[in-house]
Amino acid sequence: MIRFVLWVRMVGFTALFVSTALGLLSYQKRPFGWLKSYLVLLSAQAIFDLSFTFVVFSDLFSGGGNGPRPAFSILQAAVSMVVLYVVPRFVQRLLGTADKRFARLWALVPVGVVAAGYVLVFLPVAFGYERPVTVVYYAYLGSWFLYGWARRTRMSLGSWKPWITTFLAGAGLWYVFTAADFGIGPILISPDPEVPFVVLSASIFNIFWATLVIIPTARFLTRPPGREEAEAVPDEFAREFKLSRREREVLEKLCDGLSNRDMAEALFISPRTVENHIYNLYRKCGVGRRIELCNLLARYTSP
Repeated sequence: MIRFVLWVRMVGFTALFVSTALGLLSYQKRPFGWLKSYLVLLSAQAIFDLSFTFVVFSDLFSGGGNGPRPAFSILQAAVSMVVLYVVPRFVQRLLGTADKRFARLWALVPVGVVAAGYVLVFLPVAFGYERPVTVVYYAYLGSWFLYGWARRTRMSLGSWKPWITTFLAGAGLWYVFTAADFGIGPILISPDPEVPFVVLSASIFNIFWATLVIIPTARFLTRPPGREEAEAVPDEFAREFKLSRREREVLEKLCDGLSNRDMAEALFISPRTVENHIYNLYRKCGVGRRIELCNLLARYTSP
């Protein structure tokens, strides 16, 4: 059973590395802000799982006589801090709230709190904070993923939307389950040597996650040339709602899932100008949210 878990873990982190590489190719063609955060999450998880698998299973197969590994503990803490910061920013970008005032505090404050918890864990004093810190860590991240999934109707992600919302639901459930497992368990696959069930469930989740990245990126990268131009705002739509050329460009990129900052960079205008164009689009089209605007456009682009 231990060898089976090892093979599943190897498949899991390999799939994450492959999906990260495909995601980078996709990001080069369409630099979505949320996709950048998504790729950071993928790479952080892949690096952590690779190092975790090497350390834990080398100890298991050698009888656990290798002693403590401070380098691994530091890597574990560093990756945890990265994930703790990126997850809220990723969800905020999906919802279009990443540029709001104080938005970064939702990511920075927990990083500081958990960093302090790690300091207590690694101090040569028996504080006993390791389990509570781990439970809070997973519960906090799971809450963010579930929050994003609950507000999925506010997201405008184009063809990525079903894949991202599925990931949010799966990630939220897995992180909450893991928090509960650490809190009341852990559930063991094997008591001797001790192998927690989360070691296997994490790998299964990684394969699930990688699949949700590999399929849409492969479709995007193999899409025939000219397909993107076919998705531009139709002339009929622009005439009916009296849109300017710049408003058409903003609307197209908005419905592709770009954030205000990404649109500003792509169109070489300021974020404030983008906000003004979006306000005018809402007013002219009689809507109040991005998803409503994109749904309205879809009526004119659907065959």
